Amino acid sequence: MRRVVDASVVMHFSETRDGQTTFGSASLDALATRITASQVPLIERMWDPVVLVDGALATLWAPYDFFAGDDFSHCGVDSVTLLNGEDGWRIVGLSWTRRQPPDCPLHPDGPPE
Repeated sequence: MRRVVDASVVMHFSETRDGQTTFGSASLDALATRITASQVPLIERMWDPVVLVDGALATLWAPYDFFAGDDFSHCGVDSVTLLNGEDGWRIVGLSWTRRQPPDCPLHPDGPPE
């Protein structure tokens, strides 16, 4: 992950649960720790990405679903900002929404196998 995510990355999210929306931020270290400490596979699947590029700037916008092991956890939209510099394309911004079932579309392929 650190090969493609810049150390200065800015990460923000909004979470809607029981009709209430809250906002927060995350650090790269905290995200990496959460991923590596998980006792079950964490599976995030995007689909229908929209990618816009202008020179060294690119953005990606895509819906996703998220599973912790076999359990459907949440869904939302990822918004990723990338810059192309000396080290190639690097993620410099990452924002996402997080919604809870039943307000969640699943990946068109159905649950992960």
